[in-house]
Amino acid sequence: MTLNVTVITQALIAQSSDLRLTNPDTGAIVDDASPKQVAVSYFGWRAVIGYSGPAVLNRLATHVWLAELLADLPKDPEPKLSDVVEMIRTHGSSALSNVRYRRFSLVIVAYAGVSPRLYLVSNYQRLNGADLPNPLDHLFTTGDQSGKPRIAIAGAQGAIGRHDRRALLRLLHGGLTDQEVINEMARFNIRAAEHGRGRISTQCVVHVLRPGGTASSAVRGQVRRTFLPRQLQMGNDLAKMLVDHVEAGTIPGPLVPTNILELTTPEDGWELGAALSLPRMAQTTTLMATGEMLVVGGRNGSVAYSQTETYDSGKSAWMSAGNLSYSRHGHQAVLLTDGRVLVTGGLGDNSRSCELFDPATRIWAVTASMHEGRYSHRACLLANGYVLVSGGIGEGRQLATTEVFDPASEKWYQVANMSLSRQDHISALLPDRTVLVAGGTSQERGGEVSDCEIFDPQAEGWRDASAMSIVRSRHAVVELLDGRVLVVGARGYRRAEVYDVTRGIWNQTAEMTIERHSGLAAVRMADGRVLVSGGQGPGDALLATTEQYDPDHDEWMFFGTASVGRAMHDLVRLSSGQVASVAGAVNFADAPSGVMTLVQTASAVSPRPTHRKR
Repeated sequence: MTLNVTVITQALIAQSSDLRLTNPDTGAIVDDASPKQVAVSYFGWRAVIGYSGPAVLNRLATHVWLAELLADLPKDPEPKLSDVVEMIRTHGSSALSNVRYRRFSLVIVAYAGVSPRLYLVSNYQRLNGADLPNPLDHLFTTGDQSGKPRIAIAGAQGAIGRHDRRALLRLLHGGLTDQEVINEMARFNIRAAEHGRGRISTQCVVHVLRPGGTASSAVRGQVRRTFLPRQLQMGNDLAKMLVDHVEAGTIPGPLVPTNILELTTPEDGWELGAALSLPRMAQTTTLMATGEMLVVGGRNGSVAYSQTETYDSGKSAWMSAGNLSYSRHGHQAVLLTDGRVLVTGGLGDNSRSCELFDPATRIWAVTASMHEGRYSHRACLLANGYVLVSGGIGEGRQLATTEVFDPASEKWYQVANMSLSRQDHISALLPDRTVLVAGGTSQERGGEVSDCEIFDPQAEGWRDASAMSIVRSRHAVVELLDGRVLVVGARGYRRAEVYDVTRGIWNQTAEMTIERHSGLAAVRMADGRVLVSGGQGPGDALLATTEQYDPDHDEWMFFGTASVGRAMHDLVRLSSGQVASVAGAVNFADAPSGVMTLVQTASAVSPRPTHRKR
C-alpha cells in the first residue's frame, strides 16, 4: 500500500506522495521511484495531481500516461477544471480494464483563481466515507469545494497514528514557508513508513501550491536520480518539449530567466553591463528621480520573487533594495510624483496587495490593498498624481473593473468599469489628461482585440475610442514628444500604429524591419526616436535584433543586435541618455550560468538535472 497526503487551506495546498507504486499484475510494491505527481497550470486555474496504485497504465509509466493525457487538452479556450477531472476519471477507468490489481486513487488539488478545490478520483476510496471493501472496475469522483482547511489521506490509513495526525494539523494554521512545509510533510511520511512496516517508502516527493500560482517541489530521500514532478503549462509538457528540441539539435527548450544587463553605445550598438544579482523574467524596472533603476519581483519558472535591487549607472553596480512583503510577478510599478514607487498586484502571495518604495530611506512599506486582486493588468500615472489600474485577471475571471489610488491618503477608490474585460493591454496618458486603453486579450471576444477606450478622470467614466486596424496583445506603447501615442507589436504583422489625439484616429506606420510580438519592449530615446527590442518574431523565435523608429520621417531603421534574444524584459532610458535592457526570458541555450532546467524523457521514470553555461 502506498501513501498520498494532502493539506489544503486558503493560503496553500501541500501534497506528499511516497515513491512506491504497485505492480499492475500482482499488487506487489514496485521498488523503482516515480515522480507520482503532475503539475498543471492555466490562466484560470492551477492544479497538482498525485496518485497511488499501478506503476504502469497503457504500457506507460503512470505519470507519463497522465502527462500525455493532459497534454492533449484543447488550448483555446482553456479547459475547465471540472471537465479535466471528468476526463481523468473516464480515461483512467478505461486504462484500468487492462490492470489486474486495480486499487487506484488520484488526488487532484487546485486553485480556481484563489479558491481551493479538492477531488478524489478512485475506484475504492471516498473523501467523506469509508473505503469500499473491494475495488470497482471503474473510477468515481468525490469532491470538496467548501474551502475549509482539511487533511486528506489516500492509501495506508492504518500506518498513521493519532500523534502523527496532530503533528500534521499545525500546517493548517499557516505562517510557514514552502521549505518548512516540505520538511514537515517529509517527516510525516518517514513516520508513516516506520509504522507501515515496509509497505510505504521512506522517500517522498512534495509539492506546495499557493493561490497566486507559485509552487515549490522537492524530493526527500536517497533516490537514484533527481527529479521533480512533470510540469504542464497551458497544455505544453515542458520536459517533453525540451527533450524533443535536444534530439533535434535546436535546443530552444522552455524559456528561462536571465540576469543580463545591456546598454546602448554611442555607435547605436549594445554592450554588456553589470549582471543583476538574480535571473528574472516578468519583473518591473522603474527609473527613479535619484537616477537609479529599481527592479522588482519577477519569476524563475513558477517561483515568484520578493527580492528587489537598484542599479546605479554612475557606479555601474547593483545593490539590494530589500524584499517585498509579498512575492509577485506580472505586477505593475509606477513612479509617483513624490518620488516613491507604487507596486500593484501580480501573481504571487497576495494579488490584492500593494507596496510603496521610498528611495530616500530604501524601505518598502505595505499600503492599502486594491478592492480586487489582479495580474496582467495595467497601471498609469494620472496628471493629478493619482494612479489608475485597469483590467487584468482576478479571482478566476478576467476583469473589466478599474480603480484609482490616491498617494496622499493611500486609499483606493473604485471607478466605472471598462466596456470590455481585458488583460495584457496598454494604457497611456494623453495630453488632455485622459487615459487611452488599447487592445489586449478579452474572454468576452474570445481572443485578442483591437478595441480601445478612453478614461476621463474628471467624469470618472469611460467612452469608446477608435479601434486599431488590427488586434494586438502583449504589445508595447510609447508616448511620443508631440503627444501622439505609438503602439508596436502584433503577430504576423510588421506595421505599428500611431494614435492621433487631436483627430481621435489611428494611422499605420511604415513597415518595421521584422515582425515582433509577445513580450517586446519599447522606450523613447532622448532625441525623440523610439527604440524597440526583443519579443518573438517569425516562427515565435526570440529576437536579438533591435530597431529604432523616427516619428518625424515615419521610418524604421536597424539599430543593432543584442547579445541574446529575449522577451518579458524592460527597456529604460537612463539619465545619461543610454538605454538599458534589463533581464527577461531567454531560450534555454542562452541561460546564464547557474540556472538549472530539469529534463525528463517521455519514457523515463524520473528526469535528470541539466546544466548549461554560456
